[in-house]
Amino acid sequence: MLALIPVLAFITIVLFFWAMTPPTPQSVENRLRKHGYMPTARVVVDLNKPFSRRILSPLLENFGRLLARFAPPGILKQTKEKLDQANLSGISPHGFLSLTVVLSLLLPLLFITPFLRTGHLGLKEIVIGIALFILGIRLPDFWLSRKIKSRQDRIRKSLPDALDLITICIEAGYGLDAALAKVGEKTKGPLADEIGRALLEINLGKPRSQALRDMAQRVRVSEFQSFIATIIQAEQMGVSIADIMRVHSDSMRIKRRQEAEEQAMKAPVKMLFPLVLFILPAMFIVILGPVAMRIAAAFIGIRVG
Repeated sequence: MLALIPVLAFITIVLFFWAMTPPTPQSVENRLRKHGYMPTARVVVDLNKPFSRRILSPLLENFGRLLARFAPPGILKQTKEKLDQANLSGISPHGFLSLTVVLSLLLPLLFITPFLRTGHLGLKEIVIGIALFILGIRLPDFWLSRKIKSRQDRIRKSLPDALDLITICIEAGYGLDAALAKVGEKTKGPLADEIGRALLEINLGKPRSQALRDMAQRVRVSEFQSFIATIIQAEQMGVSIADIMRVHSDSMRIKRRQEAEEQAMKAPVKMLFPLVLFILPAMFIVILGPVAMRIAAAFIGIRVG
């Protein structure tokens, strides 16, 4: 009976991932027509969505709305800000909250259930279960923080080149909106996506200063926030944007060079621990191993050929 558990677990995992893959439109329509049902275009579009968006997402969304009643005030707002910073528009704050709760309960439950059935649940298993509970709570937030940091690093690296392009466009006679649109057209990445979103909001009627502030709030990169504040202040005071952009671009490039030099200076220190723990012991074994064997053989009177 116990031998069937791995087989059933494997079959369950395979069926789960098979259900998560979206079906093709032709297969959905053919199955519906086989049963005498003539689907409308909206029904076909809904059924063509993957299983996670049709079933799991609504369940997590409703469960998250229920949990939000008992959650601390402001938790949904903070979660929404983090999701915006990571550009995860497909995940709602309620869904992320419910995912955190489900994961924090599922991990210790999967670990403790076999011990409950055998009756060997002790203090060690309870401590591990509590650790898994804490891990389940912190794991989604850690993953989200890593996504935010990775996206911010990409924006920080692409910012000096974007500033150079904006400066060139403004000096060539472009307006600020046209220069930003040229950056979104000629570059790829999260910075281009944020600029495109800000331009769309401006075209829909939002004031330019507010759209730029919202973009800086979503990005949360200090250099980018300083750049946006400089643009808004220059527009309000009537100062030439091209001169300010050139100075800001030069300072950004100098700062990026200094950060690269700082990382290069830290590299020897970071390499020290792997060198001592992994490389040097292997070298000592290769170099001094034969010598040690001959010395040991000389002491015990065994000839090593």
